[in-house]
Amino acid sequence: MQQDPNHIAQLQQRFAAVDTDRGGSIDVQELQRAFSAAGHVFPESTARRLLMMFDRDRTGTVGFDEFCQMDNFISQ
Repeated sequence: MQQDPNHIAQLQQRFAAVDTDRGGSIDVQELQRAFSAAGHVFPESTARRLLMMFDRDRTGTVGFDEFCQMDNFISQ
C-alpha cells in the first residue's frame, strides 16, 4: 500500500523538527516531541516501549523509516 505523499511530507517535517543533531535518527525524548506535535502525548515509558518495538537495528533510536512504521501503527 502506497502512502499519501502529503502525509509523508508531514512526517518528514515532524521528524526533521525534532532531529536536532541532524543525525538521521531520534531518541526517546525527541520521539515524544514528534508525536506530541501531532496531538499524541505519551509518557516516557510508552515512548520507550514504542521505540523498542520499532528500533529494528537496536541502536536505541529510530530512523525515518522506523518512525513512519511507528506512525502507521499508532494511527491504526
